[in-house]
Amino acid sequence: MERVEYSTFKKVDLPKAKKTIHWKNFFLDVTYKDLFIDLVGFTISRVILFTNLLPLSIAYFAAGLPAKANRIWLLLFTCAGVLSVRDSVLSSKYIGTFVLMLVFQYLVEARGYKPTKIVQAVLAMGSCFAMGILTAAINGFSGYYLIVAVLESIFVFTAAYIYGSAISCIKGSLKRTILSNEEIISLILIFGTAIAGVIDFSVSGIYFREVISIFLVLLFGFIGGPSIGGTVGIVIGTILTLIGVMPAGSIGVLGISGMITGLFKDIGRIGSGIGFLLGQMIVSFYFEGTAITYDFLKPIIAASILFFTFPKGVITYIKQFINNESETGQEVYYKRIRDITAQQLEAFSNAFLKLSRTFSNISRKKTSLNQRDVSMLIEDVASRVCKDCGLCSHCWETDFYNTYQTVFSILSAAERKSRIDLSDIPQDFVDKCLRVDVFTDTTNRMFELYKLNLLWHNRIVESRELVSEQLKGVSSIIGNLAMEVYGEVYFKEELEQAIKVELDREKIIVSDVIVVLNRQNKYEVVIEHSPCKGKRLCTKNILPVVSKILGRRMKVIDSGCVGICSKDKCKMKLIEEEKFRIMTGVARESKESNAISGDNYSFMEIKNGQYLLALSDGMGTGNKASEESSAAIELLEEFIESGFDKDLAIKMINSVLVLKSNEDFFSTLDMTIIDLYTGVAEFVKIGAASAFIKRGEMVEVIGSSSLPVGMLSNVDIDVTKKKLKDGDIIVMVTDGVLDSKKDIIEKEKWFSEILKGIDTNQPEYIADYLLNIAKENSDHEIEDDMTILVAKVWEKYL
Repeated sequence: MERVEYSTFKKVDLPKAKKTIHWKNFFLDVTYKDLFIDLVGFTISRVILFTNLLPLSIAYFAAGLPAKANRIWLLLFTCAGVLSVRDSVLSSKYIGTFVLMLVFQYLVEARGYKPTKIVQAVLAMGSCFAMGILTAAINGFSGYYLIVAVLESIFVFTAAYIYGSAISCIKGSLKRTILSNEEIISLILIFGTAIAGVIDFSVSGIYFREVISIFLVLLFGFIGGPSIGGTVGIVIGTILTLIGVMPAGSIGVLGISGMITGLFKDIGRIGSGIGFLLGQMIVSFYFEGTAITYDFLKPIIAASILFFTFPKGVITYIKQFINNESETGQEVYYKRIRDITAQQLEAFSNAFLKLSRTFSNISRKKTSLNQRDVSMLIEDVASRVCKDCGLCSHCWETDFYNTYQTVFSILSAAERKSRIDLSDIPQDFVDKCLRVDVFTDTTNRMFELYKLNLLWHNRIVESRELVSEQLKGVSSIIGNLAMEVYGEVYFKEELEQAIKVELDREKIIVSDVIVVLNRQNKYEVVIEHSPCKGKRLCTKNILPVVSKILGRRMKVIDSGCVGICSKDKCKMKLIEEEKFRIMTGVARESKESNAISGDNYSFMEIKNGQYLLALSDGMGTGNKASEESSAAIELLEEFIESGFDKDLAIKMINSVLVLKSNEDFFSTLDMTIIDLYTGVAEFVKIGAASAFIKRGEMVEVIGSSSLPVGMLSNVDIDVTKKKLKDGDIIVMVTDGVLDSKKDIIEKEKWFSEILKGIDTNQPEYIADYLLNIAKENSDHEIEDDMTILVAKVWEKYL
């Protein structure tokens, strides 16, 4: 609501009054907005109410008085409007009121005050009442004229206050996009009364005023919906009724037609036009008995043509000001919380990224001696060997340059050979040095210490690089989460309402329904309803209703069924059902001497409609191999389920395995991620054996050339994408299965031929069959752990 200004006058700082008035400024300093206001004033001044009164001209003139440069022009236009509908005698009352208001305005401003909007309306009322009393005195103080003076002045006060908001809005910035309710209503009233005062004319029996009235109802109904369309229809109908050009029933006809126009706006302009026509035909025929003739349709057709050809850009511009679908307080609160959360997450992401760069820039790996290392080695050797020697001052002071160069060459030889002997020392140094054997042993010992320090330095650098990689991964995950928070999520209110109505018909009481279209263009539905005491309404009754309304088959993924608990609400979540399903089978066998297999596997459905197949082969067999492969699989499950990108998850796993032990333990990683909506599979291999896709009698091999995880700080990832079809069978194996056939080189070709000969599609049977063949190849003396993971893809016909 706009704040009402109760103070009578507002004190303003005005420059000192000049002795002369430049009258030309009143005629030349006029903008196009002022000209538009003057033209509207002319039409409004022509509006006759109650058969003989022109109160709107006074109200409009009062509302436009604050604009100094436009006062004379506004006076001329309003006087012209009054004179165009009344003779000079009858119009003198209103012209006199204009002049009286103008005098009051100048008197107030001359004293350094600027009237507020409400005071402007009071001055208009007082001037109107004064001229009304003067008119009553001229006519002998007749009771009729006294009543007219009172009622007309009250009407002027109300209209002047309303018009003041509209003129302020017109005079304001064109860049505004939000109008208050008062401004919208005042604009509707000002344009409605302006239409009533236009000089009416007809072409082929089609009256201009009627066409413009219908056009405005169509336009605002289409832009603003039922509420704005109905309001505009009622306002225009009321004004046209007051001036006597339409019957009183037109108020209801235009109002209802405007509401129906707004209801049909989602279909487009044609829908709104049809809605208005239906409203006019039904209401006019039912309430007024008006026959549907060509004369009845002519103004509607003309207005519709004008509406259909009206520029789209202008409609878009007007839509900015009339936003009938304002956001609820809860939605605004949600957006603010979302923005704050996303900004905080971005700050965390940047902090971890900077920390990662700090770790990566702290130090670099060293591969050889630098100047500082050479100086320190020479100093250490000299302090240990030459300190107590009698020739120390001669060698390191008198002959310093030659001694230093000789020791430097000896250290260079040590760096090349790892260990020096007397043959690596120059003969002149051997002849001169009294402790050459001690010097050789000390140099070798100190150089060994240097190499050990270099090794640990590089190990620390590697650890820092791995920590840097992990911090970078954390930064990436938090950054992706911030993007998810910022991501566009569309709430489908019309579908929410439809679901509520349909569930109500099924006698299911729901307290809340939320329908969301997520970033993958998939529906997510959350429904809160009264508990069914274990009757499973969620799957029996609610699920079919939601699937029918959305036009997509849904499934329940989360249900807070409370059964007979004391809670009073059940909450269920539904998502779109996937197009593909996965059936799996596993067969495995450990090495003869070990009860524990070094292979580990996993298969699970993950979020966003994806399915994960994973297989890891630890180096060797037994407990150590099992620990390594188990760690790889467990970490993969956790990272993928938490929303990590596959590449980032693998890098994190690799860094953990590298840091996990000082021993050289590593694991292969074979991963397949299947999109259950599209059927696209990603085969990710790191040092793993080949995988196979069986489609009928055809078999495709998915190979790899990368090294296992945990071996190097940087890991290479082989990724292959394939589009799966109904009936495809995926076979993933560890190298123990393929290596069981020792007498051939092309092991993948041999395995493919075995798969081609299989005529069943049962995953468990296929896995057992292939394992038995591998065991027979080894004469049941298994030299390496064997694991076979088989998955069948089948398509559901939704």
